[in-house]
Amino acid sequence: MLLKPAGSWSLEAWDKGCEAKHKLGLEMLLKEGKAPLDACLVLNAALGQSDVFAGAPETDALWLFKLYRAAQVEPNFRLHPLPEAELGDIQRAEEGVSRLRDAAQVAQTG
Repeated sequence: MLLKPAGSWSLEAWDKGCEAKHKLGLEMLLKEGKAPLDACLVLNAALGQSDVFAGAPETDALWLFKLYRAAQVEPNFRLHPLPEAELGDIQRAEEGVSRLRDAAQVAQTG
């Protein structure tokens, strides 16, 4: 799900390095992204009262806090860190997905 930046968020801190890494431009997010309230409602409906595990819980918690504060709602779910053994598996999977995306982009551009 693409997220439209909340009106209260400063765009001065927009990181061009992160934009390049994730291949998501600010213009795309502004045009196609979901508003924070809509995104939070989708997350709450999908996750319910679940325990959610994250590989970078400090970073994820920070962004979730900002998102839910902008939407003025509370998350239904609880965020927890992943056990170390699983974290390595997830990082390898993310690297594989990144390589697949890069290959797909090369294939599309010729």
